[in-house]
Amino acid sequence: MPESPGIIRDATEAEFDEAAGLIVAAYEQYRPSMPPPAWEEYRHDMVDVRGRAAASVLLVLEQAGALVGCVTYYPQTSGA
Repeated sequence: MPESPGIIRDATEAEFDEAAGLIVAAYEQYRPSMPPPAWEEYRHDMVDVRGRAAASVLLVLEQAGALVGCVTYYPQTSGA
């Protein structure tokens, strides 16, 4: 039986930390090309899922009960 492609849905607040871990893992490959202070600042911004929650939508991809991906979506605001 083929593997399910998964479910894309809004993240729950309880999943914010797990999603932050996925984001950092996805960008880890760029760490060696950045000066350590720049990486730490960038990492700090990436993991601040709660800080951007009011202005964005965090979508997650769930497969077999596990989060395997996420994206932060910023809806267009008026005047943009």
